[in-house]
Parts: sequence; structure tokens; C-alpha cells
Amino acid sequence: GKQKPRKSAIGRSTKQMLQDDLLNQTSRLMNGFRINGRNVDPNKQSMIVELLLMKKNQQRQQQKLENIGQLVDIAEKSKVRDLPLPMFKELLLANSNEEAARVFHRYLPKGHALPKTPVSVAA
Repeated sequence: GKQKPRKSAIGRSTKQMLQDDLLNQTSRLMNGFRINGRNVDPNKQSMIVELLLMKKNQQRQQQKLENIGQLVDIAEKSKVRDLPLPMFKELLLANSNEEAARVFHRYLPKGHALPKTPVSVAA
């Protein structure tokens, strides 16, 4: 069969029709959409993602503080008065407990009281 132009397209250019279609689709998206039969609010979704990201960053910062606290405890028990500044920098840049343990082993004197598994924050 022959294609007929839709009634809303009569007297309009293709560019205008595409722009209107795009505006309609984005406005429908911003009003919410359905995933697995549930209505999803995009603003709420973006807030949830932002909250999860902030929680993850907070856990990383908490772990870094615990590593510094652990370093202070070890230094007090070992009676070490001078700690190298690069060690603090590497501890602050460490992204995991394993990296922090490597920093401890590299800089602290032999025989220090480093626990087998460093304290970690639940992920």
C-alpha cells in the first residue's frame, strides 16, 4: 500500500516533526518510565545513585582514617617516635587493605604488631 502522511504532519517540515517527536519523548521520560512493571521516577533514581556514590566515598575515607589510626597504634606500641611522611602519603592514597598492609610492612621496623587482617569497613 501507499504511505500516507500522518495528520499531525500536514503542513510541517521533517525537521519540525523530528524536533516535536524528540520533545515528546523526553517529556515522557522525565515524567517517569516503567521498568519490570514498576513506575520509575528519574529524579528519584538519580538521587539514589548519588547517595550510593557518597556512601562508597564515605567508606573509603573511613578506611583511610582507620589505617592512619592503626599506624598510630603500631607506632605507640613499638615506641617509634619518627614516622616517615611518604608513608602517610602512601596510606592516604592506598585504595585497599592489602595496599595499606604493604605500606606498613615497607616502612615500619621489623617485629611491629601489625594484625594479620587489617580492620575493614563493610562494603
